[in-house]
Order: sequence, then C-alpha cells, then structure tokens
Amino acid sequence: MDTLEKKWLNALNGVSQVLNTNNQKYFLDTGTLLGAIREKKFIEWDNDIDIGIIDFDFKKKSFYEISNSLFKAGFCVSTGYEGITIYPKDMSVEISVKFYKEKDKYYELELIKIDGNKLLFSISEYLNRNIFFRKGYGINFNIKTYIFYVLTNLSFVCPNFIIAFLREISKPISKLVQIDKKLFKEFKEIEFYDSKFFVPTLFNDYLTSRYGSNWTVPNKNYNYIVDDRSLK
Repeated sequence: MDTLEKKWLNALNGVSQVLNTNNQKYFLDTGTLLGAIREKKFIEWDNDIDIGIIDFDFKKKSFYEISNSLFKAGFCVSTGYEGITIYPKDMSVEISVKFYKEKDKYYELELIKIDGNKLLFSISEYLNRNIFFRKGYGINFNIKTYIFYVLTNLSFVCPNFIIAFLREISKPISKLVQIDKKLFKEFKEIEFYDSKFFVPTLFNDYLTSRYGSNWTVPNKNYNYIVDDRSLK
C-alpha cells in the first residue's frame, strides 16, 4: 500500500466510523465499489471515494448531527440535499456521499457535471439554499465558508433570475440515475485492505447496471455523465 492509498483508506475509515456511530447505513459505491471488487484496491486513476446512502432521514436534525460529527472528527464538510462532500484536513481526497431517494420501483439520484465555471455553480447553489451546512479547517476552506454564509443570507433578497443566470453560464450537465430497488435490498460486509465495509449483496448485478457487462475490464476513459448504464 503506497502513501496515497493509506491516506485514502484512513479517510474512508474515518467517515465510516462517523456514519456507524450515528447508526447511518451506507455502502461503497460506483468507482470505489468497482475497485474493491475488481482490483481489491482503489482504482489508480480514480479521483474520489464514493459512498452511497439509501433511505436517509431528511430531517434537518439528522443532516446536522451527521455533518457536525464529521466536522468534529477532523473533516471539512459541505452538505446539501443531494449528498455530502467531505475532505480530510490535508485535502488529499474528496469523499462523495450520495443520497439515493426512493421513487416507485427505483432509487433515484441526480448526477451533475459542471461543464463551465464551478465557482459560479457553487454560488448559485448557495443562493438557492441547496447547501445548508459547511464547516471545516484551513484558511482556504474557511474563507469559502464565510462566503457561503454571506451568500446564504443574501439568498432572501437575491432575484431568482440572477440565480438562474449563474446556473446557466456555469453549464451544469444533469442526468438522472435509476437503480432497481432489488439491487439495494440487501447489503453485506466485504474486506477491503485491512478493513470491512458494506456493499450491495448483488454487487455483480449492480456493477453491471452501472458499467455494463464488461465491468471487469478496466476503462480509463470512462465518463460517468455519459457512460453510466443506469442513466435515464
């Protein structure tokens, strides 16, 4: 295990411990799940750690308790209604926690890729009050956090057309993921490095639904906003 893998694993273990302490069920998702099953390690060209949560309690108290617990555990945390973005203090890796929401026969998730200015998109999200918790460490993160609170307060007086304009010029690409409920019916623990994490019991079927039948073959050119087989 190299230095970067150790940092990633420490970050994953830290987030896992907080979620377990808060009795929040979770599972390794997409690229991280793919690496755990296929390579038995993080995928070398992956750029983040993926965690999924289903049946999340969307009461603000639960949002706050888990987010604040992550902050107290030493993470930089930004929480919205689609998920939680987490960084360790050294910012060595992004941990992306996504919320899958139940709808009819599926669990759904919105995927967004910014094709323009990410900062302008973030500003539009703050003004639209889609991000409601942000705490962290370090000068850069806390400067952005201060801006976040200013923008959140401005959201009450900011015209909707300005928010819409900022979102439009940031060029977000939005796609809907639909996962058959049976694929998230049960979960089991697997060993990943020297730790244990939950994954969908039907992980073969789940990975096929996301990456296709050739998911066992590495693909460095995979583009999640285009190539995900569960996109609708």
